[in-house]
Amino acid sequence: PEMTQEIADLRAEFGFPVDFYPFFLAFLARDVDTRRAYEQRLGEIESRHGKASVRDLVDHVDYVVNRIGIDHVGLSSDFMNHSFSLDGWRDASETRNVTLELARRGYNVEEIGRIWSGNALRVWSEVEEVAARLRR
Repeated sequence: PEMTQEIADLRAEFGFPVDFYPFFLAFLARDVDTRRAYEQRLGEIESRHGKASVRDLVDHVDYVVNRIGIDHVGLSSDFMNHSFSLDGWRDASETRNVTLELARRGYNVEEIGRIWSGNALRVWSEVEEVAARLRR
């Protein structure tokens, strides 16, 4: 919670929104000096609290699965050579670490498949069905 608040305060100071995607776009639009200053301050926060890890990510997966069910959980990634990464998942080559942590926690092959793509594809198909009905 303390780290979360520090990062929220830092985003506010630099004028970045909280939602990740708009934040990332705003971050890319900033000048180089502003980005470097932000990354330096973010590094200071991470040095005090530690960097988020694959375990932390899967803690969140567990939380959502336990709250609303596995059918509502999906993961994806986007690596664009930036410093926003998890310890153990710095780039696409480390994606297997997320799968290994899910398996270590007892998720089976079918559940892991749903988390990685199955749920998103199911929802996409449902959206296409609704769109087709609406076009009729």
